[in-house]
Amino acid sequence: MRKNHRQQELIVLEEIHQSVERKKREAEEKRQKREEALRRKKEAVLTTVHELGGPCKKLEEVVQLLMKLQTKSAKVKAIKAHIDREKFVMNATSSDLKTSKVPLETLCQNFLRFKFGAVSEQVLTAISDACKATKRRRHAVAAPQDSDSDTSEEEEAPAEEATGSHYTKDDFDFQFSRQSEHVSVFYDGQFYLGQVLHVHSPTLADVTFMASNGKQNIFKWPQADDIDQVAAKYVFDSGFSMFPQNRTWFVEQGRWGVILSRWSAFNKLFVDADWS
Repeated sequence: MRKNHRQQELIVLEEIHQSVERKKREAEEKRQKREEALRRKKEAVLTTVHELGGPCKKLEEVVQLLMKLQTKSAKVKAIKAHIDREKFVMNATSSDLKTSKVPLETLCQNFLRFKFGAVSEQVLTAISDACKATKRRRHAVAAPQDSDSDTSEEEEAPAEEATGSHYTKDDFDFQFSRQSEHVSVFYDGQFYLGQVLHVHSPTLADVTFMASNGKQNIFKWPQADDIDQVAAKYVFDSGFSMFPQNRTWFVEQGRWGVILSRWSAFNKLFVDADWS
């Protein structure tokens, strides 16, 4: 009887041992799966951050990234990716890193506060503007009209000036240098008038564009800001003044014909020559 009892004890101990080992294996498998899921999460986060122009290491880089992205969804994705980078890659924990049901502007403010500490009102204003800046359908300037049109206030320009035949490529060597400067910009086969908001470098700036009402030299500011980053090589005229008139704006007298002339020359020298 004692022998049988001993055998039963051994069987029970073996079952316990096997159960413990099985639980150890299961726990190890779960640990490995969690680590693999976290590794993949980190890789996905870093890939997204880099694809969207990050990681941002300075305040101004965050503003520039938001201005560069053209849709609200892209801005949200970029900021959430930066927050996930802090949580999953840098192992940070903070209430400022919550992303569920948080508006874009609040996401940005929370991220900046966590990353850089106290943020000035000037930076918060820039962030707010950058969050609201999205790419919208732009209204092209009306094509030059026939000589009997009464929509242009400009005097008729000499034939050479009207066609822009006297311009060379050197005449279009433009660089951004100051805010608030008015510029004429080539975009998608048309041209648009705008004003420089922020100069990133001599070759890149944020420009807010005006809308044309379908007539020559009559413009207005759209209800929703139309802001985009512009490369200097697409600016074909700059430095002109604009004046208000009955809730609209027009280019200074004597300059509208110059803009049309330079636009004609720009097309012939660059666009028609398949310049890029």
